[in-house]
Amino acid sequence: MVISGIPVSAGDGPSAASVPAALSAAPGPLRRACQVYLEHPHGRLRDVVSTGAPVSWVESADRWPVFEPAEPQAPARRRAVLVTKRPGELLGDQTDSEARSASVIFDLPLEADCARLAGAVADEVRVVVDG
Repeated sequence: MVISGIPVSAGDGPSAASVPAALSAAPGPLRRACQVYLEHPHGRLRDVVSTGAPVSWVESADRWPVFEPAEPQAPARRRAVLVTKRPGELLGDQTDSEARSASVIFDLPLEADCARLAGAVADEVRVVVDG
């Protein structure tokens, strides 16, 4: 997903006439962000380790990491491993989205294919469980 924002000055907000002009001047999407949901073993979550992206325990911290923009043609970047469970939670079958424990977010140039890098990025992460 690519999100493009329009700067708005403080005050009453944009006038009805300025919004279409701003939208037509806004650049189109320049990069692509990809999220890969990871498989996990069954057991109590002990740790999540990554040799690529930094690990963020978003469920414990109650926030996502901040992602800085990149130049449109910059190489693919591993941005974060998002852990959406707390240490000690029981991991089992991933029967729905609530059962997921971790995912990896990376970005790359718009014309690049997420699927070509997804496997390599996922292989850099290990979900560690007890029992």
